[in-house]
Amino acid sequence: VTTDGPETKPLGSGGYLVTVDRNTPQNWHFQLAHESVHCVLGAEHFHWSHEMLATVFSIDYLNQSGDLREEGNRCRRFLIEQAAGQSINEALSYKGIDSRILSKPAYGRLYLLGSELRNAFGWDALLQLAAGGPGGAPQDVVEWVESLGSREALLPTGFKDAAYAAAS
Repeated sequence: VTTDGPETKPLGSGGYLVTVDRNTPQNWHFQLAHESVHCVLGAEHFHWSHEMLATVFSIDYLNQSGDLREEGNRCRRFLIEQAAGQSINEALSYKGIDSRILSKPAYGRLYLLGSELRNAFGWDALLQLAAGGPGGAPQDVVEWVESLGSREALLPTGFKDAAYAAAS
């Protein structure tokens, strides 16, 4: 538990140290679900696609976990409200390892984007985007879009242009 916010740090032993924000115990389930995705994907590869996958997974996990549905709905509403403060271009430009530079509105925008992509292409496609590259790194977004073939027409409005701009 920390006051610096939730975070996943690699340990030398191959494990991870996961912390949650002491000031927001009402969000600990969300934070732990989110950080668990970073443990699975590897905290060494921070990228907007990891944050997107982790945020969508967290809400889905809470909403499927009986007693946690209320928390999931509260977090989902918060993310949707926050999304209005971030364009898709700004959210996809995130490439840093320091998660504190990613604004709350960016998490909201990435949640909405990830939900749309999951609904259109499924979890496997999201996982491929987030970890389908060499060594489990994010896949090159241009290659990922091209791999969709005719399904590319299902991409959310503005995603392709923003993703390509962020990749260059």
